[in-house]
Amino acid sequence: MIEYLEYILLGILFFLITLNLIIYRNKPALTKFILGVLVLLGYLPFKFFVPILTNYMILYLSLVLVVIVLNALFFIPKKVTKNLTEYDVLELENAYKEAEEQVDSLKTNFLTMIELMNEGTILYQDKGRKPLLSSKAKELFPNETKDTSLKDHSERLYVDDREIYFKTISRVSSKNQKYEIKYRVVRDKDVVWVQETGQYVLTNSGDETIIATVMPLDISIFNKTGYIIIDSMKTKDNLITTLTDVLRTGKQFTLALFELVNIVEINEKYGREVGNLMINEYIKVIKNQYAYDSKEIFRISGIRFALIITDDLIYDSFHKAVIDNNSLIYNTKIPIAEMKEIIKPKFGVVNISGARTSEPTNVLNYAEQLLKESKESTRKNYTIFGE
Repeated sequence: MIEYLEYILLGILFFLITLNLIIYRNKPALTKFILGVLVLLGYLPFKFFVPILTNYMILYLSLVLVVIVLNALFFIPKKVTKNLTEYDVLELENAYKEAEEQVDSLKTNFLTMIELMNEGTILYQDKGRKPLLSSKAKELFPNETKDTSLKDHSERLYVDDREIYFKTISRVSSKNQKYEIKYRVVRDKDVVWVQETGQYVLTNSGDETIIATVMPLDISIFNKTGYIIIDSMKTKDNLITTLTDVLRTGKQFTLALFELVNIVEINEKYGREVGNLMINEYIKVIKNQYAYDSKEIFRISGIRFALIITDDLIYDSFHKAVIDNNSLIYNTKIPIAEMKEIIKPKFGVVNISGARTSEPTNVLNYAEQLLKESKESTRKNYTIFGE
């Protein structure tokens, strides 16, 4: 019976040694492991080579004592610091490993989402000095690699656009978090216009990163000029219809015609593609400020536009901007690459009470006459009826 107890205790001892290896599989407690192995090896001489030891009870009690001591050594946690035991360290390591796996999963999902986006994505790491491009972005920038530096990346840009590109990226910070820039990219012998929109991001670890989307502004991907705003604008026929509806209400409103008089020069200097891009950007400014409804702004011809204002507060803001030579609508610099060109409009403005005429064509003709006077004037950029 005692012999069976020997084997049971030895089995328990072997189990404890194995459990020690499992618990401390990453950082084994070598001292405890070696002690357990020595006890097992030390048992053999007592069992087989010491014939004078015939009292199995002594051997049994000795083994019980060893098992108790080893059990205490295995399961009494050792202090690593004043407040942490080795078990606490193991729990922290396991929690860290789980967090690391979650981060890797989020990173994988984030990169997958980026690849599914229609726009290309650039992740500027190391404070903007190292760009990492998605597959879509690499289609715009040929021969990009993982080790591409910002300088190497900029060499894909048109020479005249590199300076403004560097300046824009270098200015991004916690105080200047968003940016938008348009530049040209050289692909083989072709030049493609690209719009880049970026956002500054400060991670929990203190790393400064810029996440940007890039998309081509290639005229081949659109129907007419290549720019969504001016292509979707209402035409002169729509203006006549809208004037008719407004006149029927009998309410006062304002019709402002304006012409971007220097677009012809810009077209001659840079080409019609650049001219259309600048028109698109300028109309975006006007639309955001004075024409919240798309039905209120119209394209009469290539560089001539009409604006209907029915709100008194909007008109007051518009009127003040026109007569005060406000830089928002005069001398508007369009941020396209390194170009320094400025949009120069001329305005013809007429206020209609509704009782003066019921013919929309007469209203339009009158506004066109005021615009003509404005264009002929060298003293001011507008003509407003009665002023």
